[in-house]
This record gives sequence, C-alpha cells and structure tokens, in this order.
Amino acid sequence: ILGGPVRDHAALAALGAIFADAHARLARIGVSTPDLDAMVASALVDGALGAKLTGGGGGGAVLALAPGREDAVIAGWRQLGKDGFVAVVGGDA
Repeated sequence: ILGGPVRDHAALAALGAIFADAHARLARIGVSTPDLDAMVASALVDGALGAKLTGGGGGGAVLALAPGREDAVIAGWRQLGKDGFVAVVGGDA
C-alpha cells in the first residue's frame, strides 16, 4: 500500500484512476487472477484511490494508493486471507 501524507490530492486521484484503468486492461488480457481482482476491489471499497496488480501476473501482488486509508485496506485484505504492508513514497513517514 502506498500511503503517507497527501500533498496534492488531485494528482493522487488522477494516479488512482490510472491504476484502476491499468488493472482493468490487465484483467481483460488475462494476466490477473480472481484473488488479485478481489484484492483490488476490496482496496477500492476500503478507500484506496486506485489499485492494480503488479508483477508477472498469474499470481503477483497488488499496489494500492491509499493515503490515510492504509489500515482499512490492509484490514479488508486480511478478511480475504491476504496481507500487506505500507510503503511511503516521496515524503515523510
């Protein structure tokens, strides 16, 4: 989960939309899995601005852009039997 302080909400929202579009495209070409799709959907329900698979597909991992909602996203993933961690990018932790 990418989190930390929000400095430019409009830019983060635009990046979240890019994540969502990228995941939808990857799912359409068959590199996602039901587990990854469920994690992306859960992250969005729990307040992430966007989420997408990463890695080679067919397993991989999910990146969620969720400043201020990190704990909620991880809690949702744990309800799916998955886990996660928070990485702060480009700012103070």
